[in-house]
Amino acid sequence: MGYSIAIRCRSVKIKEKMTAFLSENYRTYLEVLGKDKGNGAVAAQMLDNLSYDHAKKTGLGFDYSSWMCEEERYYLYAIIRWMAIKAGHKQKFISEYTKKDIGSHPFYVYDGCEKYPIIIEPTEKTKGSEWAYTDELGWKLPWGNRKPKSKKALKELLGKDYCKTVVAELKRLNDLWLNK
Repeated sequence: MGYSIAIRCRSVKIKEKMTAFLSENYRTYLEVLGKDKGNGAVAAQMLDNLSYDHAKKTGLGFDYSSWMCEEERYYLYAIIRWMAIKAGHKQKFISEYTKKDIGSHPFYVYDGCEKYPIIIEPTEKTKGSEWAYTDELGWKLPWGNRKPKSKKALKELLGKDYCKTVVAELKRLNDLWLNK
């Protein structure tokens, strides 16, 4: 069993630009974090022909297996959020919790059908919604909007250098993208 996560690029031209950029600059989990700890890292590659997502014209993302280690999964989701912020289409979202319009946001798609907004700046509209906030690089805690205790728990779960390493990789990509 496997899964797909993808973005919908704003246009075919932007998809081509992001594809070329990532072909040159994307580094796999194993390249960034150094080694497989024996927990099933699969070193997922960026694709535009995904197993569970059929938006061929503007879709771009990753396929991954159900046995992928947590660390690599968090890494891929950080990369996909960064991609969506930089090249993704925006869509209006309605919170299922509050039943309110939370505005238009870039998003990623899970398995070709479930869309998740990427909310960078919390606003009155987004308060109380079920979706987590990210920073401008797409980094967020894997379990939502909880603050300091979660950062400590994440470091304990993944190791103290993991967060710093992934954020550094997102910054590296972002700097390269901005200077392209």
